Order: sequence, then C-alpha cells, then structure tokens
Amino acid sequence: MRPEGVVKVAPGIIFLDPRRLASAGVSGVYVLQGEGLTLIETATSLVLPYMLKALESLGLGLEDIRRVVVTHVHLDHAGATGWLVRQAPHIKVYVHEKGFPHLADPSRLLESAAAVYGSMRAVMAGHGDILPVPEANLVGVAGGEIDLGGGQHLDIIDGPGHAPHHLCLFERASGVLFAGEAVGHYDPEADRIRPAVAPPSFDLLDSKRTIEKIRWLNPKVIAFSQFGPHFNPVAALNEALRQLDTYYDIISIRLKKGDSPAEIVAEFSGPRRGGGVAAPQDPMLASIVNGYAVYLRRLGEID
Repeated sequence: MRPEGVVKVAPGIIFLDPRRLASAGVSGVYVLQGEGLTLIETATSLVLPYMLKALESLGLGLEDIRRVVVTHVHLDHAGATGWLVRQAPHIKVYVHEKGFPHLADPSRLLESAAAVYGSMRAVMAGHGDILPVPEANLVGVAGGEIDLGGGQHLDIIDGPGHAPHHLCLFERASGVLFAGEAVGHYDPEADRIRPAVAPPSFDLLDSKRTIEKIRWLNPKVIAFSQFGPHFNPVAALNEALRQLDTYYDIISIRLKKGDSPAEIVAEFSGPRRGGGVAAPQDPMLASIVNGYAVYLRRLGEID
C-alpha cells in the first residue's frame, strides 16, 4: 500500500507530492523506476528527506537513485540537488546547459533569490541548505535523450518561457510529458491551472511556443511539478494558453494605466464581496503580477 502523497502516474512512474508528504508548496518529485531510479526535480533540502522516507517505505533507498534531471535551477525545483549528491556521490545530475553554472556555483542564484525573498536568511528559511554540485556529477543538456537503461529513454525538449534554462522531458513508452513549470501550476483538487510567471526572465511568447511544441508530441499525461499528473493533456494545454493570455490582458492594462504591481496584487487580494476580512495575499498572484511587469519593462511597454 502506497503512503499518502505517493501518486501513481503510469507503470513504473510515481509522483511524490510535497503538500502531502511535507506540507510544502514547493516542487514535487517524479520517480522513474528503470535500471535504477531517476528523479525528476529534487525540491528543497527541507522537503526532500520526507520524500526519501516515502521511497524507503516502498523498499527503495538512496543507493537505488542513479540520476536526477532538473527541469530548471529555481530553488523550489532544484535547491536540494547539492544536498542529495553529498548524500549519494554516485548520482549524475542532468540540467540545461544554461543552468549548469548555477548548480556548480549557486552564489548568483542565491543573490537573485535574496532579492526576491528580501534576505538570505529568508531564502535559507524557505529552502534549507543550498549546496554546490561538483562539476563531475553534472551533465549539461539542451536536447537529445537520456538513456535510463532497459530500453527506456527520456527525450529532452528545450522549453524556454518560464525561464530560458527550462527543460521538459518526454517518456515515449508511457506518453508522460514532464512539464516542470512550462505549462503552469496544476491544483488537482480544484482542477485548476494557473500560469507559472516569475521574474526576472519570464517570456510570454516563448512560453506559448513551448506549449505548442508540447502539443505536437501528443502526450497522454502532462506531469506538472506543481502538483501532479493531468490526464487530459489537450484540455490542460488549452487552459494553460488561455490563462497566460487572460492574466496578460488584465495585468498589462492596469500596468499601462500606471498602477504598480503592489496595487494590482492588493486589488485582487482586497475585501471579499459583501465586505469582511480581506482575502489573504496570494504569493503566486504576486509572482505572476511581478513577472508580467518585468516582462513588459523588458519590452519597453511600461516604464
């Protein structure tokens, strides 16, 4: 019997849900059981130990993990990679070639995160230890495939948009497309998809191109890193595109009118209809608004 938080995606593929296993809203981890285990994402060093305990309950341990693939190097997806390699130095880590330097030396990544979170202390409180990955363990990729052994492969898809160093991965035999944040975030309980728009390098057009690239692969499952598999890929991709455009239309109008990102977030987090207490501020909404603001400034459409 699988513990709560371990979700079957396809034969030999499971999802470790951080909300169930560690009460955290960071990336989940997918586990592929081939010749040894392959992890897609590592989450944070605060969360990954709980996921490893879930694997132990299934009779799987650190020594079974052969390789890790991170869709991108943002700390909520790849922050535990250095910690994991320190526990198990035999693990190979596949990362976009543009993200390779940031796993080998996370100092610039940490500086950027500190600017977003307000301080290095806040970064560490939310993500735990963020350790460098020895270059000997790293493999930089941008295309091709990863051989998992036993005739199993992962196709590597260059998937910019959420970040320029973003990868998607396609396991042809099962039809599972590991999307990272390229298709947004999925809340399976509410059956809701929201765009994953984050400063400083979000690009709307690249995001839409990546989604169309995924569509041409005709996947059977979209595996969201946040939070789990979606088994109606046509609907998921259509909704992801609709959400990107809807948020862009609403936010860009207000920004071009001169509203600040903080004012827009406050408006949508304002008093609930009928009065009463204001809705709690939504960190994801703040990320979306700021992500579009940085994008529009880069295009010269707002000051």
